[in-house]
Amino acid sequence: VSTVAPGTQPRLTRRWAGITSAKNHSKDATGNMVCRAGSQPDQTSTDPEGPSPVANIKSQIKRNRQTEKRRLRNRSVRAELKTRIRSAVEAAESGENVAEATAVAMKRIDRAGDRRILHPNAAARRKSRLQKRLNGLSG
Repeated sequence: VSTVAPGTQPRLTRRWAGITSAKNHSKDATGNMVCRAGSQPDQTSTDPEGPSPVANIKSQIKRNRQTEKRRLRNRSVRAELKTRIRSAVEAAESGENVAEATAVAMKRIDRAGDRRILHPNAAARRKSRLQKRLNGLSG
């Protein structure tokens, strides 16, 4: 246990020194470390105009626009995937429409893998795990 004299701050290790560097942070009036404007763009922005304008190169602005569109589309596909898997498991538990729900779930997983929303190996792994789970519930 290291002891630090009262009124002094512990010495930061090299690993943590970069986090509080003056390059990205400054101190406010109360002495708290704050991030400078623009040093960390808002990643969860749902602003209709998009994230704050960081890029000033035309191609990068376009790339950012495309990436944001794809991110939102992929997020909805992944959410639907979870719903279909859940409905297949519920169908297997209840014993109604098992084949239909399973086929739909497998089809959605395949499509996500084909479109590279999921890595193809991840899609295969999800299908395998789902099938094992369904076999355990029905068998």
